[in-house]
Amino acid sequence: MLVMDRDFIGANGVLSLSLLPEAWRIHAFKIPKFNFVASVSMASLEGPLVSRQHRSMKLSVHLAVLLTLLTLAAAIEPVTVPSDTPSIRTLMNAPTEVMEGGDALLTCIVRNIGGHTVFWSKLKDEKRTILTVDKVLLSQDSRLSVLHDGPAVDSPIIRAGGDVWVLAIKGVTPEDSGAYVCQVNSNPSVQTLFRLTVVTNSSLSRDAELRSHHNYTRCCQTAGVAPRCLGYCSIHSLLEGSVGAKEEECEEHLTDVVRCMADERNHVPCCQRENVPDICQELCRGEYTVQDDFVKSHFSCSDFLQPTLMCISEGIDLLPRPPLGPVVEVLGPRSLNVSWMHPRLAASAPETYEVSHDLHPHQEVNHDQHPHQEVSHDQHHHQEASHDQHHHQEVSHDLHPHQEVSHDQHPHQEVSHDHHPYQGVSHDQHHHQEVSHDQHPHQEVSHDLHHHQEVSHDEHHHQEVSHDLHHHQEVSHDQHHHQEVSHDQHHHQEVSHDHHSYQELCHDAFFVLFDPPEDYTAARANMNSSASNLDHITIKRYVTRVPVNITHFVQMLLTPITWYEIEVTSENRHGSSLPPYTLRALTRPENEDPKMPPKTIELPDVTSCCAKKGVTHQRCLTNLCNPHNDRIAEPDMIVCAPWAQEAFSCLAGDYDHSDCCRERGLPDVCVELCTGKVEKIDYKYFRCVDYFTDYRGCLMKGYGVLPSPPTNVRVSNVLATNALLSWSPPVNNSGSVTSYHSYYRPIQPDRACRGVWVEDIGDITYKGVYSPHSPFVLQNLCPDTEYEIYIQAFNSHGTSDPSARILFKTLAETVLEDKKSEYSYNLTACCQNVLVSPGCMPLCDYNARMSHVRALTSTCVAELNRVLRCQVGGRNHAPCCKRRGVPDSCQSLCTGTFIPDEVALTKCNAYIGNIVLCLEDGVELIPGPVLSLHITSVSSEKVTLVWEPPVEGANVTSFQVHYENVDKNSGSVGQFNLNKTVNTSDTVAVITDLNPSLLYKFFVVAVNENGISLPSSVLHLNISSYLDDVARGKKDPGHPIAGVPSAPHSLRMEGKTATSLTILWEPPELALPVDRFQYVIRYTTVQAPNTTRSAGDGSKSISVETSNDTYSTAHTSSTAHKIEELKPNTQYVIYVTAINDMGESRPSETLLAWTDPAYPAFVETPTVHPTSLVVEGSSVTVLCIAMGSPPPTVSLYIAGILVHRDVTRHMVTVVQNITRNMTDISCYADNGYGTPMQSSVTITISRPPEIRATSVVQTTLGRPVTLRCEVDAWPRPSVVWWRDPEGRVPVIHGGNYRVNLLNDDKKAEGLFIMEIEVKSVNDTDAGDFYCFARNAFGTSIHMIKVVVAPPVRLPPEISECCRASNMTEACLDACDFDEISFDKVLNRDVCIPAFDKLVRCAAGE
Repeated sequence: MLVMDRDFIGANGVLSLSLLPEAWRIHAFKIPKFNFVASVSMASLEGPLVSRQHRSMKLSVHLAVLLTLLTLAAAIEPVTVPSDTPSIRTLMNAPTEVMEGGDALLTCIVRNIGGHTVFWSKLKDEKRTILTVDKVLLSQDSRLSVLHDGPAVDSPIIRAGGDVWVLAIKGVTPEDSGAYVCQVNSNPSVQTLFRLTVVTNSSLSRDAELRSHHNYTRCCQTAGVAPRCLGYCSIHSLLEGSVGAKEEECEEHLTDVVRCMADERNHVPCCQRENVPDICQELCRGEYTVQDDFVKSHFSCSDFLQPTLMCISEGIDLLPRPPLGPVVEVLGPRSLNVSWMHPRLAASAPETYEVSHDLHPHQEVNHDQHPHQEVSHDQHHHQEASHDQHHHQEVSHDLHPHQEVSHDQHPHQEVSHDHHPYQGVSHDQHHHQEVSHDQHPHQEVSHDLHHHQEVSHDEHHHQEVSHDLHHHQEVSHDQHHHQEVSHDQHHHQEVSHDHHSYQELCHDAFFVLFDPPEDYTAARANMNSSASNLDHITIKRYVTRVPVNITHFVQMLLTPITWYEIEVTSENRHGSSLPPYTLRALTRPENEDPKMPPKTIELPDVTSCCAKKGVTHQRCLTNLCNPHNDRIAEPDMIVCAPWAQEAFSCLAGDYDHSDCCRERGLPDVCVELCTGKVEKIDYKYFRCVDYFTDYRGCLMKGYGVLPSPPTNVRVSNVLATNALLSWSPPVNNSGSVTSYHSYYRPIQPDRACRGVWVEDIGDITYKGVYSPHSPFVLQNLCPDTEYEIYIQAFNSHGTSDPSARILFKTLAETVLEDKKSEYSYNLTACCQNVLVSPGCMPLCDYNARMSHVRALTSTCVAELNRVLRCQVGGRNHAPCCKRRGVPDSCQSLCTGTFIPDEVALTKCNAYIGNIVLCLEDGVELIPGPVLSLHITSVSSEKVTLVWEPPVEGANVTSFQVHYENVDKNSGSVGQFNLNKTVNTSDTVAVITDLNPSLLYKFFVVAVNENGISLPSSVLHLNISSYLDDVARGKKDPGHPIAGVPSAPHSLRMEGKTATSLTILWEPPELALPVDRFQYVIRYTTVQAPNTTRSAGDGSKSISVETSNDTYSTAHTSSTAHKIEELKPNTQYVIYVTAINDMGESRPSETLLAWTDPAYPAFVETPTVHPTSLVVEGSSVTVLCIAMGSPPPTVSLYIAGILVHRDVTRHMVTVVQNITRNMTDISCYADNGYGTPMQSSVTITISRPPEIRATSVVQTTLGRPVTLRCEVDAWPRPSVVWWRDPEGRVPVIHGGNYRVNLLNDDKKAEGLFIMEIEVKSVNDTDAGDFYCFARNAFGTSIHMIKVVVAPPVRLPPEISECCRASNMTEACLDACDFDEISFDKVLNRDVCIPAFDKLVRCAAGE
């Protein structure tokens, strides 16, 4: 029942709109009879219920508000004379728009229905289909239902059941669009029409363009975004793709860009409605993750960018801004005061504020250390729930601003539990609760102190369970709430703990609570224990909704000495803002002594002492003789030098402070001042000015006015980045302590910790932290790092000595994150078991580096299927991949099936992060595959299957046996669901509904609440055939039938020749990840007279008849094989089976392929590159193109030497360091058919000149002589003869000299002969001649020495001797002219064999 209090009614009997919640949009009018009841128009309420902005509201909430308000409206409308004629109010039949997948509510209000019946129908193509009659569903569509509530008031004209008839359609689709009719079967009939439109994403495209005006350039500029990156600061620019700069160029600014884009609104609910995956929702929270070198950060969200941007654009107009400057004040052991300011003005204002606080995990203090802090759970009515289901429990209650409070008594108030109405509050008791900072001075808390953070709500599972807020408040689903509120206690919204009056303003409190470990530090000694304890840790989350006119809230019923995280957000009917930051607060201990004002300890009157001892200078009395002054200057020392003895004597107070001064490092000359016995002051004491603060500290210590060091310093509840520091007050002067400071530093930090520490304070030294009281939480520590810490107490006079130093070590992050049991999945071990090579092992890591993936993908291509199967771990990750946006074409990777298509694989690389995140989560949450599947018993009526449960991974809750009848030639691709299933919690299943004549396929998967495993093996059985084999003795019924891997699949041909076929395939899909396979390739020739060869590669997959029953076999452990020694131009049938420890699989699909016909080898003329200019010393590329079937063996010869040989049709060879003699290049081809063939080419090698010639030529005067140089060069060189090495005296053609340059074409191109013929040698011809050659590549010079001797007369018989010795005519001139010329013999190759004859003749033999 809905009761409207008089506070909602004006003096004239008209309902006051200003007093009702804005969401109710009340149309008020005066009621003659009751004078305080109004009718509520729902026309304007329809929009929020069915618009896109409200499509996420729960159906139950819709119905609660609709039925209650509409029934009331129907009941209290003015009536005159009852009528028997039914009527339908047309108030609610405005056009209705519902987002696809949402729930549609069509509300029909029928008056005076009497004994008639209401039925709903749908109009389509002028035909009417009846959907419901009364509340009976006639349609087969189970999504439809009729919602009909009871009467609002007792009346003879209202039929039992009320006037409101709602047609509810759950999960609407575009086919649900159309006209719906609400009709009463009266005479005449009464009806009204409702038009429903289902809005899809495509139909929103135009709206999207209109809503994409969000421009946040000013925010980006304020955040320091570079001008080149401002194109990212507009939704329109992002949608149009006109941002300008590339994303990598603006990487450093994208964090600020995304933060400005979200504008502190929480767009996550909209993104969830648009099916944006959770890993792609960071933009919806205003966050941006910079991609690093690890694969898990390389996830793709491009497919969801547009809906994300549309949600943000829509949210900017609808969602409120966050509150400003929230601060928290610890009021005591069980309460916190949270205050904030209203947000900046925006298009959509907040309607409530939400204050949420979490019990920070692991931060409840050890009760052993704080014996007074044990809190009874009975006092708070804490209710525990199973930690296996939820890790974040939400406690939600609303704080309503309208609650009627009596001054004289505490009446029970009746509040409908269905629709959470506001409650009236007297305006005299409740003014606007805007709290100024002047009123709450203690709430100014530094943001640095709170370490503001944004906590993702998506990381937690929220569960709302109804529970009593405390024992003074009775909450019932069927009855009304009874609350007791005292006006005297409620005046300032802060009340005593006994009455809880501030808390009693909250309705519908929901509690599901857990307690974390009391002291996690104690669990460090046993790593297994600490890992298991982590499963029980659940964050307590309390949520309180505060009315918009209140800007502070006191949270009570907290736990003493517990660390809480607090967030404050704004809310309205469309959603909420993001929290501006996260506050943290530690509640105080129970029964703590009240904090008293610090005591003031009087100092000795040093000034009077100095005056009595004759110090008269005012500067000395004010500066030097004042113990409150902790700093003096050199002029003070100079001025006060005459009174040095008196002044320092009074300062010391007749006490020697030198021990303290030495401990603090004062120089010896300054220690004299600490004794108080100083005769005079000179310049050497001026350096003590710099130590005066330490000198004063020793004086204060000697006066006994400083506190002693804090005691009992201890560190507990140590986590990876936080620790709890506690201590006891000083023994001496503890009442004067004003504050404490803790100083800590890391000891031997790692590189990452050192970098953070140095960046924060500049050096690896102590960091001082203001610690107002014990205990205190140390935050932002480095994981797995040892720290040293001490504490000092402060009072108005100075600082105590340091406390004892304490060492503690933070936990490693792996200790907190590694929840793996001894049976957890071991990816590395799996890869090692399947023999992944060491070079490819970096891929066997869920957090592998992308640089390794890119570098090793091509190298490890043959092992990728084994790596993938190990990463999948025998789990079915397809549901997770679909949820996280992996496209359908890539989802086979989520079940361990490698994609051989390079194009498809390249597309899937963009989703590697999406996939790996699913794989890593799934191997810990989803059970592993079953083991050792067997059929142990077969009869004509039943089959018994037995298996073993998985030995690693998550717990199994049940098993599913899948089976169906299949064809004997059914495909080899794995199926993860079959037509029939049997669920069981045992490891034995008996299947009975089988046809003995059919072939059946069986497999078993493990199941829990997180998913299912993949099948580890498969069984095929034909009962009749099996029993026949048993009867014939071919099968042993006592031997179980073992499950084997599924067949290899995707058999395809990679290449072929006349004598070979190269085939590829993929490994079985249904097998254990650690299975190793041996493959058997079977092939034989076929006879298919009616089969013609197909174009292309000649492969088919058709049924054929083999030429014989004998198959040739080949074995391999690889997924590729080259079948050799085949017949040319012959057709072969090929299939593959896989063998593991359990047995041999069924055959793969059959591949039918032709070998090529055979024809002799043919080779083309070699192609040499470069073609025009080959320089000596460079490299050339030679291409030999050969034809023939089978492919020929191609050989490359250069200058007659074999350089390269291969069996191929195209052989490319790079020849390095070409020399000048490598001019002849030949390609030779032979394939064993026909005559081998050779083709050659001669190339010219460009080279610098190289000269070959004799060094000495002997001749005699008057005789002719010829000097010759052979030049090897290309291009043609320019040549010249010189008489001197500098080239200043050339030999000119003419006179006694004849100069010639001849080509030696007989040898090779580029050989030239330089000759100079001296017609008659004289004395000037004796000496050096130089032959010089030059071309574009270099120069060369060679010297020939001409030795001239006088003529020697020889007997004539010498010439006769030469002729008699049969010397050739070309060499006889060596014996002419009565002399013997040995040079003429040695300089001629043809004459060298006659040299011995010439010697004998010269010797006269």
